[in-house]
Amino acid sequence: MSCVGLLCAALGSDRNGRSLFFLEGVMDRNARQRAVYRSRKAAGVCTICGRPLGKSGRLCKTCALNKRDSAKVSYERALESKRCTRCGAPLGATDSTMCAACCQHIKDLASVRYELRKQHGVCVICGKRRAETGRSCCERCLAKKRARYHGGNYGEL
Repeated sequence: MSCVGLLCAALGSDRNGRSLFFLEGVMDRNARQRAVYRSRKAAGVCTICGRPLGKSGRLCKTCALNKRDSAKVSYERALESKRCTRCGAPLGATDSTMCAACCQHIKDLASVRYELRKQHGVCVICGKRRAETGRSCCERCLAKKRARYHGGNYGEL
């Protein structure tokens, strides 16, 4: 019997009185799925079906399209049922598509990303090119920013 099986046998049941013997099969299946994912990723094939990859990423074109379509359906379903599109928590009477916790999490990630890019001297907007000397963004993003905020005629001001 595996370690998980021994644990389930020792515990007997969860707090709802259900037997925990089912966990052994679930844990074994998850371990198998992780192993298949890792081996397919290492082999450079689609991590879902094993076919050759598309242009980029870890999925073939068919699986990428299926994943996109299912994500779109779940997003629309969450919007219809007034739930957070990220975690599924009820939204209440707000007009936002995400709950306050998810919004805060995304803000925190953005501020960390900003600080890391700034420390490494990379453009804080695109993260692709070196930032201009004395600035936090590259010349290309700076031009876009100026055009957006000054109506495209920044040099004429």
